Amino acid sequence: MIGCDSMKKFWWQVPAILYTILIFLLSSISQSDIPHLRFRLLDKWVHFVEFAIYAGLLMLAFRMSNRVTLSEKAWIWTLGWGTIYAGLDEIHQLYVPGRDCAFGDYAADIGGILIGLVIYYLIEKRGVFHKIYEIK
Repeated sequence: MIGCDSMKKFWWQVPAILYTILIFLLSSISQSDIPHLRFRLLDKWVHFVEFAIYAGLLMLAFRMSNRVTLSEKAWIWTLGWGTIYAGLDEIHQLYVPGRDCAFGDYAADIGGILIGLVIYYLIEKRGVFHKIYEIK
């Protein structure tokens, strides 16, 4: 049976898992079903914000992991997995009608991950997550 502490840590990983699924589902929508964006480069900002949020959720999930190698090097795991998933997301879109694989979108995703990591670090530095980390 899973211990109480392990379950508490698992629940901190659920948002990242659900967000990963959400990204996949949103990427599965055909281009014809997406409203036309009038603002130039708005789609890049959407990618940027989407993956900045993802980086924050991944950081929290990795920090709360039972595995020391994941929690102590959470920023590396976040950067690595986020970069890989962004690439897989773009490749996935090759198979969605009306969508394509775009390097500009991938670059926006990576930029979002990097800024998400910086924002997480700044928030963490202020001690905001101190109580959460005490669960460990």
